[in-house]
Amino acid sequence: MLASPASLQLSGHELLATGHYEQATVVLTKAMRATGLSTELCLRPVGAGCLVYAYALYDLGRALLLEGEPDAAIAVLQQRLRIDNQQPVVAAALALARGAGAAGNASTPK
Repeated sequence: MLASPASLQLSGHELLATGHYEQATVVLTKAMRATGLSTELCLRPVGAGCLVYAYALYDLGRALLLEGEPDAAIAVLQQRLRIDNQQPVVAAALALARGAGAAGNASTPK
């Protein structure tokens, strides 16, 4: 039996909450794909599918950041910010990712 997009998103969220970031990224990516949607189709979410997609995208960005991949997190969160849902929360996470990315770049020898 195939898992629904919503159950995948919930599983990914739980993995994220328990510190299993790498596993969370895999499950959250599956959740997003399972919706059959895209950021462009969900700019103005109308329906549960777009909300599942948006929540999975946000959690994916957070998982990438916590996994130590701020540049990947920034790209995901910038995409998520385009969706008209909980944008202040997403903007705060994006600011954290940008700060982590800048800190990582500053410590990298040139």
